[in-house]
Amino acid sequence: MSSDQDQSARPRSQRLERLNALRGPAALLVVLYHVRQIALRDMGSAGSFEFWHFGHAGVDLFFVISGFVIYLVHRRDIGRPSAVRRFLMRRLVRVYPPLWIVTTGVLLGALVTAHAVHAEKMNVWFIVRSYLLWPIQGALPLLPPAWTLSHEVKFYLLFVLAIALPRRVWKPVLATVFIGSVVAGIIEAVAPTALPFAISFLFSPYNLEFAAGAAIAAFVLDRGVVAQWLWGAAGLVAWAVAAAHDQSLVAPDVTQVVRYGVPSGLIVLAVAARDLQRPAFDAPLLGFFGDASYAVYLVHLPVIIVAIRIAKALGMGPTTLVLLGVAVIATAAGLIFHIVAERPITRYLTGRFAAKPRSAATLRVAGNRAGGS
Repeated sequence: MSSDQDQSARPRSQRLERLNALRGPAALLVVLYHVRQIALRDMGSAGSFEFWHFGHAGVDLFFVISGFVIYLVHRRDIGRPSAVRRFLMRRLVRVYPPLWIVTTGVLLGALVTAHAVHAEKMNVWFIVRSYLLWPIQGALPLLPPAWTLSHEVKFYLLFVLAIALPRRVWKPVLATVFIGSVVAGIIEAVAPTALPFAISFLFSPYNLEFAAGAAIAAFVLDRGVVAQWLWGAAGLVAWAVAAAHDQSLVAPDVTQVVRYGVPSGLIVLAVAARDLQRPAFDAPLLGFFGDASYAVYLVHLPVIIVAIRIAKALGMGPTTLVLLGVAVIATAAGLIFHIVAERPITRYLTGRFAAKPRSAATLRVAGNRAGGS
């Protein structure tokens, strides 16, 4: 490996298009996983979609990409306390307004249909916490996939420490958090209920995926990565092996951070290094899907639930054609939501409250979440 030109010295117009496009497959994996889950629950079988039992791992890929993007876009803010407000505003206007729109739709649906969520959950505090992304012990928020966004916001707050505090303070603090995440992951792998909920959330092993993404960004921005195809191939093979041995048939356990986080890191390393070496990437549809990935992630599950209920009411079974149609409808709904709501709202609010200085590095991150950023 040899020294390479730092990204900060590159033309302002350069964007990591391949990395942005990688969000699309990550979102699609989650869509296919939830089609499988809801078909199992409401139709009694997922048919050929049983294959997608590992689709939850799209979240791990989102987390690694998110850590990469946060470091890439905000690395110059580290050690500059004056940048805290703009950092938080820029991050939060991307996460919350689209989330609130979809969560409100789910809430209205729950109030109308009564059975959309369990009655015991429908109290003011549960609803408020769902809107704020405050983690809820023993329950998912109103919009279930939003549990990942609680970890996303937590990572933003951890990154604020690097922006606001002197290096001699934030380095040991963050090191403690990440070491604690390793220890907590080991404990929970052995005894899943051993840790209090607050400790389990704060020191979640998912922190390590964000940290891995940031570390990969710091590495590839300073050094050229040779044999990029080899790293990418290794990541894909490791991912395939993990998927073939995935036994998390109900919900993924903490070991997925190792099983899928490491392959995700290798894939992100290869894709980002390729982007920096050869910026040209003429695939606008893939780029658009990457931009829209956050919208797809937010919208897909409610649409899947409704679509499968309609299919069942019409006497349709869990055939490949039916479930594929549900996945297409859910994905299309997310793309439409991106065009008509998420993109214009995010652009307006970013320009209004978190305008980027002309000298800052750029990356197209309209779809920047996860269970992305």
